[in-house]
Parts: sequence; C-alpha cells; structure tokens
Amino acid sequence: MNKKLIVLIMISIFLIACSNTKVQVQFSDIQIEHLENFNRELKENLSNNNIEYIKENTDKSIANKHIINEIEKIDFSNVNIFISKPVFTEEKPISTLALNMDDNTFYFELIYNYDYHSKRWLIYKVKERG
Repeated sequence: MNKKLIVLIMISIFLIACSNTKVQVQFSDIQIEHLENFNRELKENLSNNNIEYIKENTDKSIANKHIINEIEKIDFSNVNIFISKPVFTEEKPISTLALNMDDNTFYFELIYNYDYHSKRWLIYKVKERG
C-alpha cells in the first residue's frame, strides 16, 4: 500500500511539473552579455551577407529553414539593419529586428533560446510583426 501511494505521489508531481508551460528562467550576467554580443555579430554578419553565420546559429526547424531560404535571396549590403537590446520575458528573450530598405521598414521578432549543451545562444524563432 505504501509503495502505491509513493508511486501515485511521484506521478502527480511529474504531471504537475510537465503541465507548467511558463517557467521563468534566470540567466546569468555572462549569458546576458553573450546574447548582446550575439545580437551585434548577427547584425554585422547580415550586413556582410554572411548567411552561413545565420544558418549555424539558428535552431533547426522547418519554419526556420524556410525563413533562411528567403533570407538568402536578399542582398543586405544596401539594407539598414537595426536590432534592439534583448528583452527577457517569462519564456524566452526577444529582440526586434528592423530592416529598412528605401521607404520600407520590415519588423521581425527574434526569439532566442540558450543551448546549455553548446553554451551558446540560438535564434529559436523569427516572427514577422505587422
């Protein structure tokens, strides 16, 4: 009887932990500094049309692959690129990317994920803002 109760309690704790989708993550000052540096490197590499850097530092997903394919078609040498300082939300850090071409400005949200295995930041998702 005691073993069944312990197993039931353990399963309950596991299910409660898994159902909590919003977990605030605390990042160290070094991780925050690395993300700010990553933003600067991202801007510099975009300006130089170094799409390989973007590929290497983007989370692998079908949506991101599609976005990278579209990015490869753009010549960024004549684009003004602005990336905001990261805002740390409850889920993941976010920066705003603005691409200014002639009279048009396009805005995107860059959502980041910290890869604890490789100890580096990755672009988790890119969302177009309207």
